[in-house]
Amino acid sequence: MKKSRLKEIIREEIQNVLSEMPVYNVTDKEGFNKAYKEFKDNEVSKSKSLNTILDKLKDTGEVDTKELASQVGKDSATFNNPEIRKFINRKSDQTYTDKKTGEELVDFTPYLDVKSSRKPKPEEEKSTTPKSTKKSTSSKRGPKPCKTSGMDAEDKEAIKAGEKDPIAKAAASTPEEKKEKFNLGLKFIKKYKDDKPKIDAYLKKAKEEYKLSKSMLDDLKRAAGRDVG
Repeated sequence: MKKSRLKEIIREEIQNVLSEMPVYNVTDKEGFNKAYKEFKDNEVSKSKSLNTILDKLKDTGEVDTKELASQVGKDSATFNNPEIRKFINRKSDQTYTDKKTGEELVDFTPYLDVKSSRKPKPEEEKSTTPKSTKKSTSSKRGPKPCKTSGMDAEDKEAIKAGEKDPIAKAAASTPEEKKEKFNLGLKFIKKYKDDKPKIDAYLKKAKEEYKLSKSMLDDLKRAAGRDVG
């Protein structure tokens, strides 16, 4: 890889880190206060920006580093740099030791919830285009066809027959999930019309499990050649 390209990648990574300013929230106050006391008693770090964040977290329980940088007139890197992340935004597989004592540095990460305050890029933002006020005509078009991927040719043909059936069209105002169950029921009945036990079992399931309406259940019975009481 050319040096110029490598520098470009490093620069992009740095920009990503700086633009993604964390928001810290204390989730374990007792654990945080214990770590805070150890940190202060041992003067673990003299970093003013780190101490500012920790002091604010102890007082308010929350710090938006982007807002904090703006309030004190500092650039983004002041409150989001590798030294600070050693203590409050450490990855689970990372450990750091004190160069003087050789002991592991205090880690506040387990007691914090860390989120990004970075605003989404334009292409990531949700569209704000007003929804069309044009009235839907879907009810006039009849039920939408069921998905047939993964089915054999016989099943597909049966579903198509169900979609063209006047009985199925009458269910156009029914929720999509139930319409699909209804059409699948027509398919099932067409396929096993002469198998009474299977038809009886399916009609029971359609009533008790699928909760199809009485009119839909009656239509399924008619399709199976049953009397409707």
